Amino acid sequence: MIIFYTKDLCVGGVPVLIKNLIEYFDRNKIDYRLLCFSKSYIYESLKSSNKTKHIILIDNINKHDYHKLVGSEDHLICTYFPSELYYFIKSNPFIVFWNVFPTTLVDVNKFGKLNLKILTTKLISYFELKKSLFFMDWEGIKEISRSNKLLINCPNYLTIPIQMNSNIFMERRHCIEEIKISYIGRSEEWKIFPLRKLIKDLSYVSLNYKVSLSVFTDNKIIIQNRIKDIDVQELEVCIYEKMNENEITNILNKEIDINVSMGTSSILGASLGIPTLLIDASNSELEFYKYKWLYETKGFSLGTLINSNRFYENKHNLDDVIKSFFHDPNFRVDQSMKCFDYVKRNHNIDVVANLLVKSLKKSKAKLKRASRFVVRISLLFIIIKRLRSKLKMGK
Repeated sequence: MIIFYTKDLCVGGVPVLIKNLIEYFDRNKIDYRLLCFSKSYIYESLKSSNKTKHIILIDNINKHDYHKLVGSEDHLICTYFPSELYYFIKSNPFIVFWNVFPTTLVDVNKFGKLNLKILTTKLISYFELKKSLFFMDWEGIKEISRSNKLLINCPNYLTIPIQMNSNIFMERRHCIEEIKISYIGRSEEWKIFPLRKLIKDLSYVSLNYKVSLSVFTDNKIIIQNRIKDIDVQELEVCIYEKMNENEITNILNKEIDINVSMGTSSILGASLGIPTLLIDASNSELEFYKYKWLYETKGFSLGTLINSNRFYENKHNLDDVIKSFFHDPNFRVDQSMKCFDYVKRNHNIDVVANLLVKSLKKSKAKLKRASRFVVRISLLFIIIKRLRSKLKMGK
């Protein structure tokens, strides 16, 4: 049986990934179980579509009983290493690590300035040996090479899966007086700085063309406060807060001409046939930056983390893209088809989910053995965590 365990309460790339897979498993009668909390985005989303039969709510389950929820022949799929994995060790299920965020694996044994890389290297080697390590894109492989000096010769890719829709962009209007653009992303710093750059670029474009921006996020106030210092010129900015995937999709379908996003949000737009520009993550202001079309990415990357205020790897000025959309109807149709085809080839859930199921038959890593190389899922870490919690409560 395939087991998903998640502590995440909010919407994000991983919860959406799990939700998409569960909906596929449900349709295709593939055995799975989801362990999550009742107030989580993923539970609320699946509940609204009556897909809760194989969900176990863990709100009131003692952590010491978690091992009773899985069997030794089950496959526990992880995208990070929460300390609660310790409570599953007694059942010792198979474990598969899906490297979604680039630095999650290399930082698994990092505590402040202390990074026990020797343990992490052994963990990676064990996962590789047991065919239990999968990468969303090459960004994670690049981090392993940079941080741990390890070369992954034959990486196993499992890209972000998404349910494909018909290419409806062809049905939209082509003679238009305004270009409507979307940005989808949470109110986190590494997503806000790219948004600020996008708004600045569109503000410049708005002096010559009529453009508008729709921002879909989880916290409207944070976004408003972080962009209020930008002179938006003639740009109209509309911020939508806490909308579910269906609500966002409806607006994308009806109104949006270009989607500018990263990660899961980028392939959501492209799966609808919306021309999609990838934007990269950054923890600081971007001064010089160009964009790239989704289909121009390498190694399935849906955005890289930029560590400089100047980024030269992409090649498209936003001004040139908007100009082409206004003056060349064939250009917009061409971008629609290329972005849609890219997602269909590389992210179609029918392909990704089938590959996952087949790969699990070869995956042989065990949680008990893997835990030897992960400090945060050891008894010592659990004890220290409890003591720190008690000390905080005593203050």
